[in-house]
Amino acid sequence: MREVNVGIVGLGNVGSGTLAILAGNADQIALKLGFRLKVTAVCCRTVAARRIPESSMTHCNDRLRCAVDVVGISNWITFLEHTEAYRRDLRRVEYGDERDPEMHKFLESISPMAHVGNISKPMFIVAGRNDPRVPYTEGQQMTAAIRAHGVPVWYLLAADEGHGFAKKGNRDFQFAATVMFIQKYLLE
Repeated sequence: MREVNVGIVGLGNVGSGTLAILAGNADQIALKLGFRLKVTAVCCRTVAARRIPESSMTHCNDRLRCAVDVVGISNWITFLEHTEAYRRDLRRVEYGDERDPEMHKFLESISPMAHVGNISKPMFIVAGRNDPRVPYTEGQQMTAAIRAHGVPVWYLLAADEGHGFAKKGNRDFQFAATVMFIQKYLLE
């Protein structure tokens, strides 16, 4: 059966979710199409805390070529400890209370930082210095950990932004940097 090469660039649930669907249903898809899809390049990007590229990179690293992480959580414990106080109690209800020893152990085990050694593909991490939701330190610690393993990582921190880039000049710069990253690590 002939193979057709495809590439995926998309939001976390599109980039990594589509990859999971294609991989999990490869035989059925091939029967229906009459040819086999071969995913040759994948880059996932997201701004959603629950579908973070770090998780995709730690668990699907062999299938991804690179990832772009915008305001992602790298460690559930440090996230909960350092998110703005007015948000903390609601996040604990949503994600779990890290002060409970059993929950602390669980959150630690599922944090991307606990699996950073599995990341061997380039990442581009974007953060806003004034983010009240996901502290910029989440991106900093992931950047340092990935670099410590010798993996290429780009880090963009906007001193005058919060949760996502709102200012046109910053958005334009982020877009251009993302295009450069994808050109270098996905398309080359």
